[in-house]
Amino acid sequence: MKIQGCVAVVTGGASGIGKATCQTLAAKGAKVCIVDVNGTQGKEAADELTLSYGAGNILFAQADISCQEQFKGAFDKVKSTFGRVDVLVNNAGIVNEVDWRTVVNVNLVGTISGTTLAVEYMGKKNGGSGGVIINIGSIIGLSPGDSHIFPTYASTKAAVIANTLSWSANPRLKEEGFRFNVVCPHIVDTPLIHNITQESYIDIAADIVAGFKAGEKIKPSSVAQVILELIEDDTKNGVIMKVTMEKVEQVEYPTPISSSGK
Repeated sequence: MKIQGCVAVVTGGASGIGKATCQTLAAKGAKVCIVDVNGTQGKEAADELTLSYGAGNILFAQADISCQEQFKGAFDKVKSTFGRVDVLVNNAGIVNEVDWRTVVNVNLVGTISGTTLAVEYMGKKNGGSGGVIINIGSIIGLSPGDSHIFPTYASTKAAVIANTLSWSANPRLKEEGFRFNVVCPHIVDTPLIHNITQESYIDIAADIVAGFKAGEKIKPSSVAQVILELIEDDTKNGVIMKVTMEKVEQVEYPTPISSSGK
């Protein structure tokens, strides 16, 4: 997909990977809607990008993505402002093993909700011609057995990966021009990491919390670059991109049914 002139919706766009993605896409000529539950941060991010890329190219829609009605309202705002939607980046996510229902509702339900809305708004029935949905998983979603301190978070990210691949296999949506991919980064330098508290995890020691905050982290801009490349490359559908400090690589989902021998 050509980025110049396309319309992109980015959830959790006020900070971290989301903000870096908005900036990366806007710099390539996209019209960008920042969707975020935090009104103050969202407006600040939109104002910052507007200074660089113009008021006609940046939009902010405050919404809790776990609420279908609010999320739909964000899509309506984008459609009425820019006329269409071409790209959705389902980025918003939280970690909190105490309030695990909210984690499921934001990380998983929000992603499924966004994807369903994107298919509706980008589909031929509504005058669209398909588009690209990029979901943000996590490296821990590829190996949930290594994540005993945040089982709910790991479960949601594993489910996001599975959900992405399931959508990508739909032949009708392929014909309509849809592509679905997922990015699975290791620890990224975002507020999600900096806001970690010992109380939000299961059986986590204080030194592990300190290690998360002090350790080397991936830059949000590095993840945003991977997202950009997946949007631009029309051959990429059903792709899992793992991002670490050392490299970016495409990985396979474990044991497809077709190759299980059963």
